[in-house]
Amino acid sequence: MNLKLIIITSSIVCLSITTFGQYRYIQKLGSLATIALPDTPKVQKANGIDIYIINHKGVIFIAQTGDVHGGLRDIFTANSTDSVYEGYIKGTLRSTNGTLFYKDKIKVNGHDGIEFGYKAKINGQQTYRYQHTVDLNDTLLMCGIWSSDSLSKNEQHLKVFFDGFKVKSAEQLSDDHASELGIKTGKTIAILVFLCIPVLIGGGAIFIIRKIAYRKNKDKSISV
Repeated sequence: MNLKLIIITSSIVCLSITTFGQYRYIQKLGSLATIALPDTPKVQKANGIDIYIINHKGVIFIAQTGDVHGGLRDIFTANSTDSVYEGYIKGTLRSTNGTLFYKDKIKVNGHDGIEFGYKAKINGQQTYRYQHTVDLNDTLLMCGIWSSDSLSKNEQHLKVFFDGFKVKSAEQLSDDHASELGIKTGKTIAILVFLCIPVLIGGGAIFIIRKIAYRKNKDKSISV
C-alpha cells in the first residue's frame, strides 16, 4: 500500500514538472521582445502599462511592458538604468508588501538587465515570485513566475521559462530603427509630392500660357 502511494505521488510530481515546462504560446511585448507562455494570457492595461497574466496549473505566469517615462514616470526619479531597476524593485515590494530574497544583474541578449526574487502573500497564502527585467529604449520589459513553492534561482524549470524571454539585440533594434526611419521618410516624401502636384500643375499652366502669349506677341511684331 505504501509502495503504491509512493508510485502515485511520484507520477503526480513528474506530471507537474512536465507540464510546468511546456510553453507553446508566444506573446509579443511591444516591438522589442517576446515571451513563451503555456497558454493565451489575459491582458490588462493601466497607466501606460500592458500586463499579460495567466494561471496555469496553480502557477502564475506574468509579463509586462511599460514606458518608463510615460505611465511609470511617477515611480522612477532618475534616468540611469540602475536607478530605474532600484525604483522598480522598491515599487514592486511596496505595492505587494513583499520581502526581497535575492537580486542579481544579468545580461539579456547583450542588454543589461536584472533578476530578483521576493515573497508576498495573496489572500493569506505565501507566494514566491521570480522576475527578469530589462530597461530598453525607455521601455521596461518584465517576465516572471509566481509559485507557492520556494525554488532556487538556478532551478532548471525557471531557467527554461526565462530562456523563452527573447529580447531583440542592439543590431536588430538598429535595423528596425533604420527601417522605420526609411518608411517615415518615404511617407513624408509621398505627402510632399502629393501636396506639390497642384502647385506644379498650376506653375506648368502659367508657363504654357506665358509661352503662348509670348509667341503671339512675337508673331504680331514680325507681321508689322
